[in-house]
Amino acid sequence: MENKIKVAIIGLDTSHAVEFPKLMQDPAVPEQNQVHDLVATRCLRFETPFQNKEGLDKRQAYLESIGVMVTEDFDTAVADCDAIMIEINDPAKHLEYFEKCAGLGKPIFLDKPFADTLDNAVRIMQIAKENNVRFFTSSSLRYDVDFVDGLAKGVKPESAVVWGPVGRAPAGSSIVWYGVHAFEMHGPRRRQRECVRRPQGICLPCRLR
Repeated sequence: MENKIKVAIIGLDTSHAVEFPKLMQDPAVPEQNQVHDLVATRCLRFETPFQNKEGLDKRQAYLESIGVMVTEDFDTAVADCDAIMIEINDPAKHLEYFEKCAGLGKPIFLDKPFADTLDNAVRIMQIAKENNVRFFTSSSLRYDVDFVDGLAKGVKPESAVVWGPVGRAPAGSSIVWYGVHAFEMHGPRRRQRECVRRPQGICLPCRLR
């Protein structure tokens, strides 16, 4: 473990809080999918509208089976870590916990969505700058294998339509919570024209150039 980056997981209401540590240290994961340079050491659990106690208990049992200590105390969760992953499904809590973590001066991965409001997203960026903290936030679909492969082959579309699931958030905006995946696929150069919400999800037609 001494050569690995020790990661503190903040939050347990998302499946990502389990899936990332699984890739880091569950021996049952196929070799080609394992992440060898990171190890999840501790996890902070608390209830949110996105996960009840029963669900949290199941996730805690799994994490403990692969060597992750689960606690309800923030200071204990971040003790002796090298980096932090904020894995909270409820975006209303992102600002609060980012501010707590930023004071530690450790690199932070803030899982999607960035924040529940634009004002809070701007405040998170200000906090990062004030504390000189490196952080990253994204949907994994920005790095979808087929998507990245297409761009690498020189595909330069002038327009695109992206379909994505929305789901129904237990609290807050469903577009912010899950629609972020579809928005991420357009990348930073999009010229958004409209967002069409339909029963199956959202449709984002736009011009890219």
